[in-house]
Amino acid sequence: MLNNLRSSATIWMTAFRPFFLFGTIHAFLIMIVWLSILFGWMASPFKNSAIDWHGYEMVFGFLRAILIGFLFTAGQSWTGKKLLTGTSLLSVSLLWIFGRFAYLNQQVLAAVSFSLDMTADLIIVYLLLMAFQTKGQERNRIISYGYVLYFLCHLFAGFASFHVISVDSTLHFVHLAIFLLVLFVMIIAGRILPFFTSAALSEASPANHKLVEKLIHPLFFFFLGFEFIVYWLELARFGSAIIALLLGCLNVYRLSNWESIKARQVPILLILHIAYFWLALGFIFFALFRLNVIPASPAYHLFTVGGLSAFIYGMVTRVSLGHTGRKIIASKWTHFAYYLLNAAVIIRVGLPLFSIYKESYLIAGIFWIIAFGLFVGQYFKILISPRMDGKPG
Repeated sequence: MLNNLRSSATIWMTAFRPFFLFGTIHAFLIMIVWLSILFGWMASPFKNSAIDWHGYEMVFGFLRAILIGFLFTAGQSWTGKKLLTGTSLLSVSLLWIFGRFAYLNQQVLAAVSFSLDMTADLIIVYLLLMAFQTKGQERNRIISYGYVLYFLCHLFAGFASFHVISVDSTLHFVHLAIFLLVLFVMIIAGRILPFFTSAALSEASPANHKLVEKLIHPLFFFFLGFEFIVYWLELARFGSAIIALLLGCLNVYRLSNWESIKARQVPILLILHIAYFWLALGFIFFALFRLNVIPASPAYHLFTVGGLSAFIYGMVTRVSLGHTGRKIIASKWTHFAYYLLNAAVIIRVGLPLFSIYKESYLIAGIFWIIAFGLFVGQYFKILISPRMDGKPG
């Protein structure tokens, strides 16, 4: 009985615990629902297009949960303060959970759900702005500003789903949010990948190139600006394509300075390097899409399944071990999940380039379900249990 009470209290001590757990369970479940609708195994319970729901929940459900968990866990280290814990963490987690019903074909329930989800985001925005506007946090302000933009994309995607604005703009705001999530990965990877690599491999000496670091974020915001207006001005696609190509090349060069080849000795590190390669390649594919060379779907999924989800998978396994006092060594089942998720990237992106669609959706989806099922199965107890070393957190 005492152990159960300790476990129930432990999960609300640090943001990564509930949000990694609920986010990965959500990733597992929504893929099952999506495949069931896509292949006609169940009728869609959603008010608009199931494709809109799929994009919305992946971006503002699953990916957002992991982002919140990571930002408030890392934010404690950056600021030296507890930013979201205890009753506040429980409250925000419940708001996120209740917000997952905003697409149901029941208008009142959907509206209440969306309102609760927006409340959670407003709390997150407030806490991030308060944390990173203080003296000494200048480096982290881009994160709080990025989340404000991400929140606005969430808000307008929701408005579109309720037909307050054009319902056709739903995926436009979902796609803008994807790019903002890519920005978060670019920022976080630039800080942690060289450090993780040098810490794990004595023979490695990864480094950031100063000019690349100065260019990469401003270029990204130019790209985001072109992508914002392309919905109304088709000619903007050419500007977007040029900058996307530049960002792809810069990110490939950035990754080459991090000595990724040496990381192959450590799977829990290698997954992060591979994911960043997918992200860099995503910009190149996206440039080709904007130039009408390839379809949109492979380009977007190279970002979402590859650059974002594979990076997230590497981080949630690493953080869940390290921040609970365990050795940062992935199990063989986790290694298998890494392979599955990267295979899902190749299948989901590659097969549609040869007009093989349904098979790519099914195989990649099954690999995704198994990978996230393996995470939940292995890490559920870890995330709800006290730290192995007896420390708080």
